[in-house]
Amino acid sequence: MDVDASLTNNNNAACGGLAKNTKGEWIRGFTYNLGNFPINIAEIKAIQFGVETCRSMNIEKAHIFSNSLNDLNFVYKGVLSSHPFYDEIRAVQNLAITKKDYKILYAPHEAALCANFLAKQGHHHACELIQLFEIPKKCEAYLLIDKSGTMPIACNLL
Repeated sequence: MDVDASLTNNNNAACGGLAKNTKGEWIRGFTYNLGNFPINIAEIKAIQFGVETCRSMNIEKAHIFSNSLNDLNFVYKGVLSSHPFYDEIRAVQNLAITKKDYKILYAPHEAALCANFLAKQGHHHACELIQLFEIPKKCEAYLLIDKSGTMPIACNLL
């Protein structure tokens, strides 16, 4: 499961992600317009919805990949109850960390182009979780790049 979040100039947050099989092929995706939230909460929500998507499909073992090291640290190390995102972080911990066969891991932004695309698509929808059972046409090319491990030249130059 690859997840990502997106933020517009007017602080509208969205997130998205996709579940893949062991061959890197599309199983299901999601996109969600979260409304006015900081990017940190959008990244946490992306992880949360990624875990929930895996659980809803009765997937026993899953790796959920996020490109937000800061938020991964929050999930694994925890935060004080006074932290502004405490409830969201605890929700992810309760969903994933307590289930030993779910691992939340880091992946660079360039390794999850389809998840990034789905996160940006969230801005175009109402504020609701949308499950995607068919792969969006544009995601097909991104998924091929993700599967092959090759990155666009622009990403290699960064």
